[in-house]
Amino acid sequence: GSTSAQEGASANLLLLKLASDGNYQWQSTPGSAAVEKANALVQTPDSGFVLAGFTNQNGQYDMLLIKTDQYGTPLWTKTYGGSDWDFCNAMTLTGDGGFLLAGSTFSFGNGHEDAHLVKTDSDGNVQWLSSFGSTGADAALAVGQASDGGYFVSGRTANANGDDDILLIKASATGNQVWMKTFGGSASEAGHAVTPTSDGGCVVLSGTKSFSATGKQ
Repeated sequence: GSTSAQEGASANLLLLKLASDGNYQWQSTPGSAAVEKANALVQTPDSGFVLAGFTNQNGQYDMLLIKTDQYGTPLWTKTYGGSDWDFCNAMTLTGDGGFLLAGSTFSFGNGHEDAHLVKTDSDGNVQWLSSFGSTGADAALAVGQASDGGYFVSGRTANANGDDDILLIKASATGNQVWMKTFGGSASEAGHAVTPTSDGGCVVLSGTKSFSATGKQ
């Protein structure tokens, strides 16, 4: 996640390793002195780790990907973005050993904010990027690889009432849009997690205000 050494300090990356009984083993701060946050973490086949999130080390917010060894020592750092702000909210290890970052972009796409995917190889080199959305505000919050090699992406999109609906996108293995759907009621929902299922579909997890008896999410 992130840490601030003292009140008012910039948020920096923090990686904590715990034993199976929950006891502390080690910690690492593999990022830079910029404002940074990690939103996703996977362990790689070599027992190292890859963290994904965002950083403002380049003067504006960019997607961030950091590879560490098994003790949290950084091996390489990559940033991805354009002339405006770009954020990574989720990441998954892909079947070919690479990584897929999912988030939002103000640099690319069709509108003010769009859902954004960046596919890299195992060394963090970009293979392709794709943006999806409407003229309103859209963001990817979760991603999972489907059995056909494509990806399910869930997130949020602004509806006609100015609230959010669940945004669900199926993308091909090369980042092309297969289909895009929205789900929701008159108030707010957002797809915070997505898991591909054995029948080729997926399950999306969301809070809801539209269908809540209390009106709270």
